[in-house]
Amino acid sequence: MVIFVNAAIGYYMEVQAQVSMEALQQLALVLARVVRDGLLTSISAEAVVPGDVLFLEAGDLVPADATLLDTAQLLVNESALTGESLPAEKQPAPLPRGCRWPSKPTPCLRAPAS
Repeated sequence: MVIFVNAAIGYYMEVQAQVSMEALQQLALVLARVVRDGLLTSISAEAVVPGDVLFLEAGDLVPADATLLDTAQLLVNESALTGESLPAEKQPAPLPRGCRWPSKPTPCLRAPAS
């Protein structure tokens, strides 16, 4: 009888652990706002592909490495990459006349998962 009670409790605990893990994975989901086909769309950060134009606002996580095209007082916390305690100010590289993409990109890098 004790073995069956122990097995039932173990099964219940395992199911609860799986439910908790699924809930934590939903909390860790990072969304990215990108401009695709002229529309601002929210997608999973894993679905960001080269050529997507990211739209970032205050408090957003940088979902992928990117080249800055336009900014307004952008400060990026790069402490996981550089160890600096203060956020770094980022400015887009000036575009040569008639050029659509910067030849010398100003990177905005995604921090590695810790």
